[in-house]
Amino acid sequence: MKKIKLNTLTLDLWDSMSMPAVADNWFNYYLINQSGTGSTIEDVRRHYSGAILRLRSDDLAGAVIELENADYTLQNMAMNFNPLHCAWACLIATIDSEPLKSYDHDYLMEIVERCSADGLTAAILNESLEDVKKTRIRAQALLS
Repeated sequence: MKKIKLNTLTLDLWDSMSMPAVADNWFNYYLINQSGTGSTIEDVRRHYSGAILRLRSDDLAGAVIELENADYTLQNMAMNFNPLHCAWACLIATIDSEPLKSYDHDYLMEIVERCSADGLTAAILNESLEDVKKTRIRAQALLS
């Protein structure tokens, strides 16, 4: 477990090896959602560029997928939904000794907003995610 102290909240975060299976499944779901669609204008541009490249290669089906992903990204942006933030929230074991109640994206976004209001920064969030990713990569290398 990793402990993060915000202004008034104390978070206990799972490391990748001790994360419960359900949290791990949701964590992976949100990471895949982020990598597949995204949540920023740069992600929208990436999808449009991909669609143009696929059209130039006569790959109409691939272009349609890229355009659909651009649309999903725009929807994420309109709803202020960031899958990466939800993935991070899945790492939380407890907030002030209280366990998370759900991995539903609305609940997780409430958690992220609550933590942000209490001092959570993008740097803290990204560092926590990178620590877990590195641990997973090392664990997979040992298993191979």
